[in-house]
Amino acid sequence: MSLEVRDGSVKTLLTISLPLILSFLSMLGMLTVDRLFLARYSTDALSAAVSGGMTAWALTFGGQTLTNVSGIFAAQYNGSKQYLMMGKPVWQMIWLSLFFIIPFGAAAIWFAPWAFAGSPIETEQVLYYRLTMAISPFMCLLGGLNGFFIGQGKTSIITWLTLLGNLINLILDPILIFGYGPVPSMGIMGACLATGIGLICQNGVMLYLFLKRENRETFGTNEWIPDLRAVWEMVKIGGPEALAAILELGAWAALYLLLNDLGAVHILVTSVGQSILMSMFFFGIGLEQGISSVSGNLIGLGRKGEVMTAFLSGCKIVAVFGISLMAFLWLGSEWIVDLFLQDPERLEGAERLSSLTSEELAIARNYVIKSSLVIGAYIIIENIRCLLYGILRSAGDTFFILVTSIATTWLLLLAPTYLLMTLWKMPVDTSFWIWLTFAAASTSICYARFAQGSWAKKQTISLLKTRDDEALTFSDSRTNFSH
Repeated sequence: MSLEVRDGSVKTLLTISLPLILSFLSMLGMLTVDRLFLARYSTDALSAAVSGGMTAWALTFGGQTLTNVSGIFAAQYNGSKQYLMMGKPVWQMIWLSLFFIIPFGAAAIWFAPWAFAGSPIETEQVLYYRLTMAISPFMCLLGGLNGFFIGQGKTSIITWLTLLGNLINLILDPILIFGYGPVPSMGIMGACLATGIGLICQNGVMLYLFLKRENRETFGTNEWIPDLRAVWEMVKIGGPEALAAILELGAWAALYLLLNDLGAVHILVTSVGQSILMSMFFFGIGLEQGISSVSGNLIGLGRKGEVMTAFLSGCKIVAVFGISLMAFLWLGSEWIVDLFLQDPERLEGAERLSSLTSEELAIARNYVIKSSLVIGAYIIIENIRCLLYGILRSAGDTFFILVTSIATTWLLLLAPTYLLMTLWKMPVDTSFWIWLTFAAASTSICYARFAQGSWAKKQTISLLKTRDDEALTFSDSRTNFSH
């Protein structure tokens, strides 16, 4: 049976969130390993993975965010004990993942040559982008299936399967990238093929668990018939959040382009700062998924007042993480920065960093070290925003997330960067203070929405119900009553 969520305590939130945090940490580690192998293969292959990967993964992450909307419905159905309804939304996202083969294929064929035209490593970038698009539907499929288990609080399953996929990737990476015995060296293609095989194995095991007899009988996972109306209702809820994710990633890419014209020192400082952020993103994303599950269950259970308790529990967890992070950055900032500077070819814009003199490297190093605590404060505030996003998405309040994301990233992140950095030529570390201001304002807006309470009035799970579904719900309620 599923985990019964009845409160928003620290224990409940940690029980669900910790496996997800570990899963994202594992994924981050695997991405790092991929880049290390590609760096040993060739700098062009690594640069293609960094630059081409950012463009490809933005679209992939948007698709996966959309299919992960199945978790919103699964959590609310689980909380309201409408167990037989839980399979249907997952199946709709499975069909949508298969449909994504068309737009992702179109992007691979026509967008990639245009996006990387004129680049000195155009061939490698196009190849990496196209191969990533080829495996992206599997990422989206995994997002839809994950929602079924996250909604029930069975997050440890996701952790183990993530480790399985990463282990397969780790074993296959050196074999397929460099070649071994009869297996030829495939470079970039080998790296993507290893990732794809790992994803296929994860999806295969996940589908097996999803379709087990006990899940078919208890959670209706045999409700496989496509329902275009249900898909559309789910897209209306998940689409805004997916678009917000794509546009926010696009805004960060645009920010990098703005700084790109200011010189190699700006590129290096920003790249190291972004690398520190990326190395810590696992915590906020995992916590967001966890509180979304807890909040969705509480909404389905009719205990919306307990959601505030869950938020405060999340803030306590973030506080412990934040204190540890700030102490780590304060005591070890020089070591952390030197770790990235020892291998600058792994950073964004590496092709321009080779022109830096030793004096410029020292200046960039000093800027990042002085700004390390500002970067840490930004990460902490972003984690609180993740908590609020998780709660709002669990209620289906995703259009607000879209509007807020567009407004804050473009008005409070890009506009000040252009004004202060490009036009007024402020010191390079000013950009970190812009990040911090953006995070504080965006989080404040989200908290105001949460405190105002309009999210609690949304009726999400009722959107998918047909007359047949009402009969399933009635049968489910009688079964629960009899037990």
